[in-house]
Amino acid sequence: MPARCNTQFRRSGLALVIVISTLAVATVLSMAMLSASGLAVQMSRSVPRIAQAEYLAESGVHWAIARLRAQAASDEFNTARTYGPLNLRSGGECTITITRQTDREHFRIESRAVYKDGDGKIIAQAGAQATVKATATLSFSQAAIINDSIDYRGGSTGIFTFDSLAANGGVRIDSPSSVNTNGLAFAERFNSPTNIAQSKRISPFIASGVPIDPGGNFRPSSAAMRTYEQYVWTDGKTYSAATVPVTGGRLASRTLTATASNPAGVYRHSGDLTIGNGVVIRGTLVVLNGDLTLEGPGGSSSYACEIDATNSWSLGLPALVLTNGDLIYANPNPVNKLLRVQGVTWVSGMIGANGNQGSNSQLQFEGATIVAGSAPKSRGTVTFLYRTTNNDVFTFDKTLISQITVESWGKLSG
Repeated sequence: MPARCNTQFRRSGLALVIVISTLAVATVLSMAMLSASGLAVQMSRSVPRIAQAEYLAESGVHWAIARLRAQAASDEFNTARTYGPLNLRSGGECTITITRQTDREHFRIESRAVYKDGDGKIIAQAGAQATVKATATLSFSQAAIINDSIDYRGGSTGIFTFDSLAANGGVRIDSPSSVNTNGLAFAERFNSPTNIAQSKRISPFIASGVPIDPGGNFRPSSAAMRTYEQYVWTDGKTYSAATVPVTGGRLASRTLTATASNPAGVYRHSGDLTIGNGVVIRGTLVVLNGDLTLEGPGGSSSYACEIDATNSWSLGLPALVLTNGDLIYANPNPVNKLLRVQGVTWVSGMIGANGNQGSNSQLQFEGATIVAGSAPKSRGTVTFLYRTTNNDVFTFDKTLISQITVESWGKLSG
């Protein structure tokens, strides 16, 4: 082949290589530009979403605080609770976990927010956390709190002695019933009491330090009572109450105490319960939807039934709770001791004698005693003593609004 043709062929091949190389470079540059453009579009979409996710996570913490303020005193937060994913009026989703700490007053809040594209792929996420203190404490400054007018003129058959007294209605107390002359008798109004010379009259009633509704009356009710099916102990773990070991609805000659599976000694019974002699409960007794009848017969030196919440009241556990019933006593025998309660007592109905019986019965309540029903009947000797060490209940009222203190707040990693 002539040299001229070879030279021309080589030049043509070189040109082809140059053209192909140029096209390749142009293709790479085009792809890079397209990729950069796509990345810019993606960033333009995701950057606002990241900020929105952070705002949404913060909103989740606020939502949890509002939940705690309304419900920290209820059974809802005995254990960790997770809510969500919630929308919270945004395009994203927020999952919130509230964990009660071992001291029972502190809660850790974790809020995680995500935004997804149309295919369900996460395009932005953020987290926030906070530690808050939620306190919901009923602090009673009276030995007896009665949701009714009081008219004690029982003569020799009824002797009621109060360290202190609060009542929603009028108060008339004649001898031999009395209020101890320590100046701690509170009531909204007195109806010419004959023997309360050193008592105080405080108005409005809210000054007496019990939970008040908007109408100015305190609001004990069965709906507000916790039933303590579960509770949190000092180790931060949740435990279940035990069932009262009854025979035919009656309990006698038994001592019920704390166990490994029930460290607070909380015992529950559904329906009417009758208690005879020799019953000791070192913890809490809850009677659901029934009357508690003290049958006795008791004695002159020891009580037929003793309920002692000394070991658990520091955690806000009461001694005796009747959710929908009366506390009834009946004892025709002379000077017999039927009941001694150490700790807070909450009775949805009344405390009263069974008919004409009970004139020789003795009942003693050492701690705030709330009677949500009618006033007690004037029979026997019923003593209400004030004990500053066992009149506070931290989680007794499900409707109590908690006070929230935020102790830390920040981003949640991971």
